[in-house]
Amino acid sequence: MFFKEILNTISTIASEKNKRIYLVGGFLRDLYLGKPGQDLDFAVSGNAMSLAQSVSEALKGVYIPLDRINRVARVVLEPHGEKWQIDFSSFKGLNIEDDLSNRDFTINAMALELSDYIRLSDESGALTGQRAQRWRWHEMIMDPYSGLADIENKTIRAINNYVFEADPVRILRGVRLAGKLGFSIKPETLELMEQNHWLLQEVSGERAWEELAVIHALPQSYP
Repeated sequence: MFFKEILNTISTIASEKNKRIYLVGGFLRDLYLGKPGQDLDFAVSGNAMSLAQSVSEALKGVYIPLDRINRVARVVLEPHGEKWQIDFSSFKGLNIEDDLSNRDFTINAMALELSDYIRLSDESGALTGQRAQRWRWHEMIMDPYSGLADIENKTIRAINNYVFEADPVRILRGVRLAGKLGFSIKPETLELMEQNHWLLQEVSGERAWEELAVIHALPQSYP
């Protein structure tokens, strides 16, 4: 399976470079739900760009630097006509705990060390968080904001009262996630979204349209 080959290659290179690397964000959330996509997100200690470049060379992909200041890069792979997009981001802060504290919603503020995930999938025989195996995930996932509980309760909840001030486009992202996953937005979070909606005028048209286009494409976009 190409997915396992990707993970093993990344894990090996990260170990050689003495870097801590974690599955994070929407990919980890969807993996737990049993609906993994082909856009992977990793948070990395140190310079993530050098790791991304080495992974690109090893897997014969295309290396794309996204943000040199914050050290973010992407690797695009197209084996057998399938497109995989892998994003590598350096920790925002000193460690993975700091990085998670800078995220938007609880269901996106979780991390699972790549080596732990590989071991987890080998032991359970499943690449995703199948219902019978989810207790194993709860033991290994870093979940400082109770994101797993919110996933189980199908809830969208902001990790703090300042997430929309930090990035107003998260208001639209919350709506998109609720529509995509069939989750409900926590009343307190919805109130924060309404209070901060005026900040959306500061968001570039391109970023706003990217979120709106996905919302419009959802099967249940009208409600």
